[in-house]
Amino acid sequence: MSLIKDIFSSVEKVLLGSLSSALSSIEGVNIKGVGRDFRPGDIELIDIILMSEDQQRAYSLISNAATIDIYESILSPTMWCELTIADSSGLLQNFPIIGEEYVKIVFRTPGSSGEPAEYLMRVNAVLNKQANESNKRMTYTLQCCSAELITNAKLSVTLTESSNIDAIVKRIVDEYVETEKPLFVEATDGIEDVRITNLSPYQAIDFLRQRAVSNRYQSSSFCFYENRKGLHFALIEKMLDEGARIVESGNTDKIFFYDTARKDSLESVTMRNIIAFNQIQFGDSISQVASGGLNNEVQEFDLITGDLRTVTYTDNIGSDEFKSSSSTSSGTHTTSFTRRHGRETTVTRTRTTRSDRPLIDHAEKMTKLQAYAQKIAQNIMQIHIYGDSAITIGDVVELKLPSAVDTSTDSGEARLTSGSYMVSKVRHMILNNDRPQYTQALELIKTDLQEVSS
Repeated sequence: MSLIKDIFSSVEKVLLGSLSSALSSIEGVNIKGVGRDFRPGDIELIDIILMSEDQQRAYSLISNAATIDIYESILSPTMWCELTIADSSGLLQNFPIIGEEYVKIVFRTPGSSGEPAEYLMRVNAVLNKQANESNKRMTYTLQCCSAELITNAKLSVTLTESSNIDAIVKRIVDEYVETEKPLFVEATDGIEDVRITNLSPYQAIDFLRQRAVSNRYQSSSFCFYENRKGLHFALIEKMLDEGARIVESGNTDKIFFYDTARKDSLESVTMRNIIAFNQIQFGDSISQVASGGLNNEVQEFDLITGDLRTVTYTDNIGSDEFKSSSSTSSGTHTTSFTRRHGRETTVTRTRTTRSDRPLIDHAEKMTKLQAYAQKIAQNIMQIHIYGDSAITIGDVVELKLPSAVDTSTDSGEARLTSGSYMVSKVRHMILNNDRPQYTQALELIKTDLQEVSS
């Protein structure tokens, strides 16, 4: 990196370090929550702190923030937040808020034994400014993002390296992203000759993610995301596999029920009740077949020898190599359907390779990842639950959903759609009124169904 980039990066680190110290000295003075009469949906708002770039001004927003929405996704390397501010003291003009400040949000679910959830972000923009009729109060939205996104916007990566992809990802995070947040990197297979030219750090990591191959999980379904625990270069298949085993062992309390009795009385409401659910995707056989989910191939042309190699994935053989989300689950289709409609190759892609370079089977990864992605797309669930500050993306939860069958002759549980799911997206929703309320909207994914006969 150039001297100028080194200087600016060092300044960024000093600012973040000083900011953490300054925030810790003022937080916790305005805790807003409940006493001992805890009910599902309650939350302890420890503080919402606004601080200027130079750390010379700080202000608690706990009485100004009307709503707080925090967004996490396994498809995004950064988190986002929106705070709706009700301003009757001229804070916007007098602080002032100009789109470069820091915001730290600290909260906890009452009764939880873990550390409070903490989100440190930068203000990116001030949106939706509106004044009331008397012009004595203004409402506006503070759009915030992870602090690293500004560093990502100002730096570019240019490097040539021969190494494991996980090692290259660590190098980029250490030298370019320059964050103090923990980094968790899943091991990759083989040595890669990598040349990256003028990409932002997150673009470079995404380029590497697409090339990464796992030596254990056949889908090589790598993703790069951030949650409040840190940055993660992780495998979707591994997270589903390990999380499902924890659920089956009984070492989790993340089991959610849809119980209509909760509508009759507050005494029937529990922390793990599902408020509402919507299965936004349950089977799309035509798309799965047309997109190569049952049969696809990659033709690989060697630039040195001129040889053409074809790698083919067929679901009636390859699906058994993927880890399932439950020991009692089966594929998204019966074996008879797969045999009948998975014979023909519906998607063919081409790529070039060089036999004089380290051998990593990217063609095989491409075919298997295509099929695995289609399996995920077959079963997507959204649920609305009472807030739990411990839940984040990458967690695996168990759902017990109702069936539309008389419970006198049935267990009442939907056997196809119940089971283990991985949290792929989270929206933390906090309504900051006299008694703050906290709910979460989760998007959940899985790759198979429960107890389908072939």
